[in-house]
Amino acid sequence: MFTTGSPLNAIAGSDLRVLIARVTTCGEFAISGNFQIFRNGLQDDVEYAWFLGSQAGTTGCTDETACNWDVEATEDDGTCEYAEEFYDCDGNCLNDADGDGVCDELEVAGCVNIDACNYDELATDDDGSCIVIGEACDDGDDITVNDVIDENCECAGEVILGCTDAAACNFDSNATVEDGSCEYASVYFDCDGNCIVDEDEDGICDLLDPCVGTLDACGICNGPGAVYDCGCVDIPWGACDCEGNVEDECGVCGGDGIAADECDCDGNQLDALGVCGGPCASDSDGDGLCDDVDGCVDEMACNFDDADAVDCVFCGCEVDVYTMTVEASEAVQDGLARYRFYVNMLSGTDRLSA
Repeated sequence: MFTTGSPLNAIAGSDLRVLIARVTTCGEFAISGNFQIFRNGLQDDVEYAWFLGSQAGTTGCTDETACNWDVEATEDDGTCEYAEEFYDCDGNCLNDADGDGVCDELEVAGCVNIDACNYDELATDDDGSCIVIGEACDDGDDITVNDVIDENCECAGEVILGCTDAAACNFDSNATVEDGSCEYASVYFDCDGNCIVDEDEDGICDLLDPCVGTLDACGICNGPGAVYDCGCVDIPWGACDCEGNVEDECGVCGGDGIAADECDCDGNQLDALGVCGGPCASDSDGDGLCDDVDGCVDEMACNFDDADAVDCVFCGCEVDVYTMTVEASEAVQDGLARYRFYVNMLSGTDRLSA
């Protein structure tokens, strides 16, 4: 029976063999035996074996490295067969890192793509060198783009004409050759016709704008507006209003002054005595006394110019007359006398005629 304890069951060593007997003899012999084998050590999986042996030798391949090595052969009969180099006895590669069925030692690096320009029918291991039509490449020409392998298996690109100036409005980033088609914005404007600088956003570029800002009511750029006496300006110098009028003698702005028949700015007139706005209506005798207060206005009266007169006096009046004055002087000789006479004039304008 199969035991798991002691004594130990017969188990194979590293060489997968179990020693079941040792025989010592000086002549021929035969041996037979029955055995049961528990596969994988399982009691339910029993294999029975019967062996018959003798001392007589067995011919066959005795080379353990041969594919047909016969463990029972005692005499080598030259029938040993060996695996091909790099293969095992089943025809499998001993070393095949990429699992392609070609032994590593027999791999040939190259292009294995049958559609490639450089397909190598001897190659077994693709080394990434395949050149395929339509594949991107570099033809080494700086003025070509979109370089690809063409039908002739040559690297060729295309030339794109256009404006290559990045400062131009129609700059073509794909163009490889300048064709003179560049267009540029006008001074002060961008390519869309908009002002580069337009601080007040009035559509007029600042460098062309007469007013960067707003015009006030007086037409002054960014001015304060109509804040002066006359709106946009002050009253002119010497004038009294915005129309340029001046004050008349009565202080009236733009006035006509004192009327010809008046004597002051209040509209008064001279009275009979020459007084502006005076109450005297008349001075018939011209004595400087208003008739309504003059006691005598008759020029023939002695007292017509007497302000205190109550009535006219015509008799006994003192009147101015021409008189004579006589002055005496010492006598030239005794008994003689000398006088001087003088006519007394009434006015310096008087003239005396002989």
